[in-house]
Amino acid sequence: NGNHIIENIDYGWPIDAGQDPVLEGWTIYLGDAKGGVIDTTVTDSNGEYLFNHLVDGTYTVWEELQPGWVLTTATSTYTIDIAQNASVDRVDFANFKPGSITGCKFNDQNFNGAWDKGEPTMAGWTIHLDGHILAQPGGLEVHRTTETNEGGCYSFDNVWFGNYLVSEENQDGWFQTYPDRSGQPGPHPFNFKWFVWMRSGLEFNNADFGNSRKINEPIGTIHGYKWNDENANGQRDCELTGVHCEPLMGNWQINLYQG
Repeated sequence: NGNHIIENIDYGWPIDAGQDPVLEGWTIYLGDAKGGVIDTTVTDSNGEYLFNHLVDGTYTVWEELQPGWVLTTATSTYTIDIAQNASVDRVDFANFKPGSITGCKFNDQNFNGAWDKGEPTMAGWTIHLDGHILAQPGGLEVHRTTETNEGGCYSFDNVWFGNYLVSEENQDGWFQTYPDRSGQPGPHPFNFKWFVWMRSGLEFNNADFGNSRKINEPIGTIHGYKWNDENANGQRDCELTGVHCEPLMGNWQINLYQG
């Protein structure tokens, strides 16, 4: 019972004050039959508001919409007839706040599929957002693109209720290393992509992408030998004939560290 302002978390209808979050601190107006303001109130911690001590007559009720929100109820203004001290409940308003998706693009310099400290971001890479707005009958298709900025990051704002895939557009000479779920249990139909189930007010952050240079690109090499320095002089000695040299030693582990 009562009258409420509700966050329509999944753009569903009918709204449910017991399931959807309520919105505190929203202004509600009570007007006369022509819309002239008679009184105002603010929703409480339960998202509820009340106008009482009303004489018989026709009233209008509407909310003050807050920035970044949209109204999802069928009407923006209710017309209410009060007679014989009647009480009218469920004069509710539901609202939805479009969400956002953000992330960055990084150079996975050590090919480990993770964004390690010191690895730089990359500007000018195209990121795609594809999906369906489920608030529309049949699901309205969405296809949006953006580019990573000078800081190597991107954002999609004003994302409506629905399901989406976020993917990168790869560039020549690179291969993608993150997000890579191929080594995890279970099927991964969206490997190297981010799946987002957008609900009201969701800020989906850290939808990052990592890439490394392809192995067949020109890269440096380090080559050497391991030998038994029999005379401990710090160099590999051979007889003048070259027939005998200090012997090589196999099966020794050599470590490479990046400074």
